[in-house]
Amino acid sequence: MPAVALLALVSSVLVEHPKLFAPRPAAMQAANLRTVLAALPIIASTEQTAYEHARIWAALESSGKMIGFYDLIVGATALERDSDVATFNKRHFAQIKGLKVIKPQ
Repeated sequence: MPAVALLALVSSVLVEHPKLFAPRPAAMQAANLRTVLAALPIIASTEQTAYEHARIWAALESSGKMIGFYDLIVGATALERDSDVATFNKRHFAQIKGLKVIKPQ
């Protein structure tokens, strides 16, 4: 699975399912997060990422179909790297023209 797809999937779990971390003490939450993130490559944002982000933002805002800020970043990064995004929130990512969206199995 491409790194961006993994990033989207992990971001979704961390943001949309905070109960996985919330009931635990802060030190345990931090340890859990480090464990999850250790398996993922770090993808640096570039100037091109910023241009893609701005282009997507403008297009979605003018069409009245704006999506979440973090979804914009993931989408811009995926487009820049020509990667697919694996997500259970296909409705949001499908708004980004040219982005390949797949549903995890």
